Amino acid sequence: MGRVSVEGVAKAYGPKQVLRDLSLAVEDGECFTLLGPSGCGKTVLLRLVAGFETPDAGEIRIGDRLVSGRGTHVPPEARNLGVVFQDYAVWPHLTVRANTAYPLKFRADAAPQRATAVQGVLDQVGLGALGERYPSQLSGGQQQRVALARALVAHPDVLLLDEPLSNLDANLREEMRFEIKDLQRHHGATILYVTHDQEVALALSDRIGILGPSGCLRQVGTPREVYDQPVDLEVFRFMGVSSFVDLAFDGERAQVAGTQLGIRPEGPRPAGSSLLGGFRPLEAELVSEGGVPGIVRRVALLGAVVDFRVEVGGREVRIQQETSEVMRGLGLPVEGQPCGVRFHHLRTFPATALGGEA
Repeated sequence: MGRVSVEGVAKAYGPKQVLRDLSLAVEDGECFTLLGPSGCGKTVLLRLVAGFETPDAGEIRIGDRLVSGRGTHVPPEARNLGVVFQDYAVWPHLTVRANTAYPLKFRADAAPQRATAVQGVLDQVGLGALGERYPSQLSGGQQQRVALARALVAHPDVLLLDEPLSNLDANLREEMRFEIKDLQRHHGATILYVTHDQEVALALSDRIGILGPSGCLRQVGTPREVYDQPVDLEVFRFMGVSSFVDLAFDGERAQVAGTQLGIRPEGPRPAGSSLLGGFRPLEAELVSEGGVPGIVRRVALLGAVVDFRVEVGGREVRIQQETSEVMRGLGLPVEGQPCGVRFHHLRTFPATALGGEA
């Protein structure tokens, strides 16, 4: 069974506390992405699960087996894991086939069985005809496929992925993230993936855990839950481009930037008198009539969409609309032109959460 359970794990390096009382469960067969900014402890947690390091406190289980904690430390090679690193970590002096076969050296399988297993996984990652090449003869994407093949060849219960796509260009990243998902479906392995790339996390994951800078989990949920229903402003800002407007409430409705236009924001209203409405670029639109008054400060035609910077109540916000929609409506505005802004989705946050930026 490939369930991973982390309970009350803490890890420090000298005076720096990286992880604090962290608990999470990755279910059998699930693709769980741990998402957070650089330096928040994502890779540290992955190394603890892999057995490369030991926690200062807490327990880690893979399936029903305790692998770290209470005086127990099962070495990495005995955990039945596959690991893919950011820098591929393929051996330059070994061929693709030899790199892939390396984990099988520690098993008692007969040579024909090993050869069949290696060829099978190379075929799955699209390298079936390149088995005799060396890493120097491969592209970056092909080297990453070698690393994936090596991690999968021994049929691990859990596949640990540490930013495996960050060294690839944009097109290869998009291609590889779908290939990883297809490989998971084929092998049924549990995946624990760590990254700071929101797009990869949203595309790959069954669930996402947001790890904050303090080493604590801030939210766990499906990609849609984390993106559309953030638990706080920190998660909202991390999960994509965000803009804010000042709100003043009159009963259950809010006025934006001192206008008389009443808006009912989404979700519960937080306590306090200084409140913000938060939205993403596609959750608002420019209109020729009505809406909250604003002034267009920048227009960027990006092909299928138009990207606007608009001043609303003293704050500059970002709005994106489909180009065809803009042309059918108010037409392409010019910088300095007055406009109206209509909000489709406005979340409410305490203004104090923005700190000095409020």
